[in-house]
Amino acid sequence: LSFLPMNSAVRRAVLGKGCLLSGDDPGALLEAAAIQRETMTDKGLQFVRRQYHNGHVYFISNPGNTPVDEWVPLTSAEHNAVLYDPMTLEAGNAKARMHAGRLEVWLQLRPGASCIVETTSRQLKGKRYPYYEPAGAAAPVADRAGISFLTGGPVLPQSAGNIPLGSWTDMPGNDVKNFSGSAQYTMSFKKPSVKASQYCLDLGIVHETAEVWLNGKKIAALTGPGFSTVIPAAWLRENNRLAIIVTNGMANRIAYMDKHGIGWKKFYNTNFPSRLPQNRDADGIFTAEKWASKASGLVGPVTIQPLRMMR
Repeated sequence: LSFLPMNSAVRRAVLGKGCLLSGDDPGALLEAAAIQRETMTDKGLQFVRRQYHNGHVYFISNPGNTPVDEWVPLTSAEHNAVLYDPMTLEAGNAKARMHAGRLEVWLQLRPGASCIVETTSRQLKGKRYPYYEPAGAAAPVADRAGISFLTGGPVLPQSAGNIPLGSWTDMPGNDVKNFSGSAQYTMSFKKPSVKASQYCLDLGIVHETAEVWLNGKKIAALTGPGFSTVIPAAWLRENNRLAIIVTNGMANRIAYMDKHGIGWKKFYNTNFPSRLPQNRDADGIFTAEKWASKASGLVGPVTIQPLRMMR
């Protein structure tokens, strides 16, 4: 093949009825191939796009530290879109418009969050995807709670009442520092004084997952990165009981077992080398015996904020 310069950044070689383009600048190569790039990356978003018979499917994530709450352009020429939230399982017709020959979709993505967008040329019916905006300031729910340890080990720590929110490893004693499992936080709060059709319950910082119960009803299972859920006003009473079951990771119990010589590396025909030198024992095998306790539980702050639907 003989590559001939198309411009200063791209060279072209003919191959049968097609051609090959060569260069070091991806942007110049896309332009030479008449391929529109996805400009959502300028906003710090990442995506995977697949074409299907009626349009495109995008998986879009926000790996940055800044929330996205705005129009996001897509290269698709379809006029409509359906939006899916894989965390809440919420789905509906997206807020969409055509701008300069491109489809734009309004996305609300917190740092670390993701969504699925399906574009289509079909006329969409059904419900609209719910977009929310604050209708007032967030108010604290509680800064203290009762805690009871439900399942896990090596032993269940003692329950405690009216403790400040924070890592349970900061509580007195070694049982909480070695514990991996689930604990339930309970607290009470009054219905917010600001009236709204929905409220955002935000748990703040959680290590690592949370199951949320309101007045005896399970309303959400949250795995992060954000730990918030929308509550319809009809679910709230004048006085409410909130139970949050938090499950941490296995690191603290693994460290306990390695410190006490309890075997747990029971893998058939598999070595267990350590990548980091500080996690190697005298034989070069992985050990967690030097690990400090990892933060665990509901750190908060837990707040509730009135919402309204965006137009």
